[in-house]
Amino acid sequence: MAAGSLTPNKNVAAALEVIAELVRRGKQPTLHIVGEGNQSEALVQKVDELELGAHVVFHGYSDQLPRHFASCTAQLFTSTNEGQALVILEAQAQGCIPVSFDINFGPSDSITDGHNGFLVPHGDIQAMADRVQSLMDDPTLAAELSENARNFASEYQSRDLVSRWEETLSLTKMLKNLGAKNRVPHFEAKLRGVDFLDGQRLHVRVEHQAQLEELPEKAIFELVFINRRSNEEIASVAASSVDEQLAVFDLEQALLGETQEQDAAVDMSLRLRIGKAMELKRLGLPESKILPYFTKHKNLSFNRRG
Repeated sequence: MAAGSLTPNKNVAAALEVIAELVRRGKQPTLHIVGEGNQSEALVQKVDELELGAHVVFHGYSDQLPRHFASCTAQLFTSTNEGQALVILEAQAQGCIPVSFDINFGPSDSITDGHNGFLVPHGDIQAMADRVQSLMDDPTLAAELSENARNFASEYQSRDLVSRWEETLSLTKMLKNLGAKNRVPHFEAKLRGVDFLDGQRLHVRVEHQAQLEELPEKAIFELVFINRRSNEEIASVAASSVDEQLAVFDLEQALLGETQEQDAAVDMSLRLRIGKAMELKRLGLPESKILPYFTKHKNLSFNRRG
């Protein structure tokens, strides 16, 4: 089972790779995916590409996680980064054995490798498949780890950590409302489109993947122009509009003129600024095998990767 929001950070695509590897080994696993998010369509397409239609079930959002965990042998935890992963504890409480990438932070706080779950190197699909296969091939081992997982979750809950989490969340919300938030939350910078308007103006759309409800009102997205040679900031422009997916920037001819330095490339980045705190990410392209580019004759062409 894989449970959680279907976002790039949760990396559920890696769980599909594990299932594909087990099928190649002659096993007959079934992966239950519980959750929803902006990667849903891409994951459905990946299931088709890997020919896993008979091995993957999408449940969408569910408020019955304990029931799902109780019906599954293992939980595949493939996130690229985490805090305290409470979903691992939820799985362990139902005897569902977590098999997780060993990432910072969280999984190693709940999993003792080989005792109440498994930890494998981050991104190692073969190692994760090996651990899942060992649970499929050895019912005695699976029963032992399942019981250890239940015991660990029970002891963990007995420490009254739930109330501590509630207090921490309440304090965090209070500090956020007071404007004391100094940490810049996760965001991405993927170019989604450029419109060439009249008067040599540009309309640039950038996918940010930030959780807007986590951002204070003073948060600002900026498109930043940096001289590649000197690494100096040449200019910046604030977003004209921001929604749940895109930050939109209107670039005037005068601004573009400021970036035209002879024989010097200019790089573009997305900056998220919250008060004095800020973070900058280089503007890139979404994952695609087809990449557009302009020739020296100002003609549009496409290049295919892979």
